[in-house]
Amino acid sequence: MRLTIKKAVEGTLEKWRWFAETGTHPGDERLWPGLEINGGKWPVYEEECYLCIYSTNKAKKEKVFNDCQFCPYDKLFGFCANQNTHFDNWMYAKTIEQRQKFAKEIVSQLEIIQEELKSLELKV
Repeated sequence: MRLTIKKAVEGTLEKWRWFAETGTHPGDERLWPGLEINGGKWPVYEEECYLCIYSTNKAKKEKVFNDCQFCPYDKLFGFCANQNTHFDNWMYAKTIEQRQKFAKEIVSQLEIIQEELKSLELKV
């Protein structure tokens, strides 16, 4: 699968919707039914986030060091792994309900990114 920015957002959004629904613990990401190993369509990568994979590949192609500069999440909401971000809070949440809450916040942000990409397509 060629991972375009559109595909990266789509795969990331699908995964986070599953996190929001199930409250799955961060260490259990490989249980996501969307992965090829579980009968889904999404490949397994060493890096779990498709936006990170897209950004890293783009940075290598452009021969630059800062791969996050190509991440649409980073551009709109800042570095995902900073302290007290929805991602950070999800990572350290103690209950399923807390994980679901923070995952839903991430889903909302990813949906904004998806809409931004759609509006860019219309302008092209």
